[in-house]
Amino acid sequence: MDTLEFVIKPVERVYRQRSNSSSQSRLYVVGGIALIAFAAIGFVVVVLSPRLDPITMQVTTTLPVILGVGAIYAGRMAARTPGEVGVGPDGIRLVYRDRTTHLGWDKIGWSKIETLSQSNRRSLTLFDTDGRTIIRLTDVLDGFDEMAAEIASFLAAKPDKTAVRIRNAKSRRSAAFTIVYSLGFLAVSAAVAVMTRGTIRSEKLLLESGVPGQGQMERRFLAPNGVTPRIEYRVTASDGKTASRNARVTRTYWDELEGATSIPIIYVPSDPSISRLATGEEEERDMLKSPLVGYGLPAILAVMSVVFLIVSVLTLRGWDINLDQKTGRLSMKRLDVQDQ
Repeated sequence: MDTLEFVIKPVERVYRQRSNSSSQSRLYVVGGIALIAFAAIGFVVVVLSPRLDPITMQVTTTLPVILGVGAIYAGRMAARTPGEVGVGPDGIRLVYRDRTTHLGWDKIGWSKIETLSQSNRRSLTLFDTDGRTIIRLTDVLDGFDEMAAEIASFLAAKPDKTAVRIRNAKSRRSAAFTIVYSLGFLAVSAAVAVMTRGTIRSEKLLLESGVPGQGQMERRFLAPNGVTPRIEYRVTASDGKTASRNARVTRTYWDELEGATSIPIIYVPSDPSISRLATGEEEERDMLKSPLVGYGLPAILAVMSVVFLIVSVLTLRGWDINLDQKTGRLSMKRLDVQDQ
């Protein structure tokens, strides 16, 4: 029976690109270029329309660039995938338009399925025995999951522990970087929360303790965009404390202030850094004035950072936590256990 199965079973399984993969790759690249062009136009609009809120600015500039770069990268990765991949007992055969390359199992140390950043495309990364990337095979290949599973089974059958060693080293290195980034994000979330508290406190003090006064004009200028009129004035309290503030004003009021040396303001005597113009000031949108945003976003960021910290610490202590893309379930196992 074993002999019969050996005869019937093909020596090599072949996986080929889908017929529409080339057009999809070009579509990703063209779409990415279009998104970057949209971001360039959005940047011009932001410069000419300084009253746009920060969220709109990010949506029209930063976000399209991130998505565009991701789309171009995904398209190029798909275009670089061999037209045919053969997986057999002797290794992996990669067939390109102009050449054929063979990778023996002794040259391959580990394989890992990853999701390309900013796209839904998946790739199978092959690493050599030193942990360096050899090639990435994307899901433009028919039977991508079966191919990945077959390659993993061949690597798991190798008598050495190269795959386990490489996987563990990369997991722990990634965990160390994640811990650093998570601590940084925790610091940022704390800083934003503190800034929000200060902003809300200033608004409250200005409303409850603000008194009329005179500010000394220091600068009357246009913002770097050459459009937005701004002024800078200094406030001096009765106890000698001073503070400067930069404010945006209406164009009409800005014209009226030409040659002025002082300007009417409302300020807090106990803290001259808290003030506003008595008239003519254009309120700038500040998300930190909203407790829901100013405290909510840092809280979400802090929770995510703590989760990443916990996962990273567990990884450093020898545990691997993984989310199954098919079932959506979390799995947890020792890093020093060979994959089956």
